[in-house]
Amino acid sequence: MNSRIKWTHICCNLMPYNPETKYVYVMRNPKDIFVSSYYADKGYEEYNYQGTFDDHFNLFMNGQLPYGDYFEHLSSFIPHLNDENVLHLYYEQMIANPKQSVLKIADFLGKEFAEKLNENNGLILNKVLEYSSFESMRNNPTGIDVLTRKGIVGDWRSLMTKTQSDLIDKKFHHYFNGTDIEKTLQEYMKWE
Repeated sequence: MNSRIKWTHICCNLMPYNPETKYVYVMRNPKDIFVSSYYADKGYEEYNYQGTFDDHFNLFMNGQLPYGDYFEHLSSFIPHLNDENVLHLYYEQMIANPKQSVLKIADFLGKEFAEKLNENNGLILNKVLEYSSFESMRNNPTGIDVLTRKGIVGDWRSLMTKTQSDLIDKKFHHYFNGTDIEKTLQEYMKWE
């Protein structure tokens, strides 16, 4: 099982694409992405971000954050979502059913990964689930704790205004109208 893993936030059109490489792409609703990015940017000492939540919202909506425009990023992967070497997952579904998500990733990576997970009555699967849980990652001393604030779905509702929510809905609809992405994520983007 020789493998190399690269973790990135860059757009599909900015990274080398190889049909022999396997890509796992995780999508998340833009409202939780925005809130997460706000707290991550505030937590990075290198950024020294001093803006308000509203300032950050305007930067997010205008695609002016350091890592680019979320909507452009997500739309850059649309042409590849049905490629055999691309597995796309939704963060919200991964949180709801982590075991199913881990098994789906293992199946995608190859039969040997799925078999390895199930050895010893699922001992490795249980360890993967334990170490990939939010609590485990939050308490990991590797210094990634700035990236792991709450890990919940729907936290945006406690921070955004209705106007901000509506603006994201409008832009999201503009980019993803009629796609499976819109159909899946709409459920997690409802105001009520």
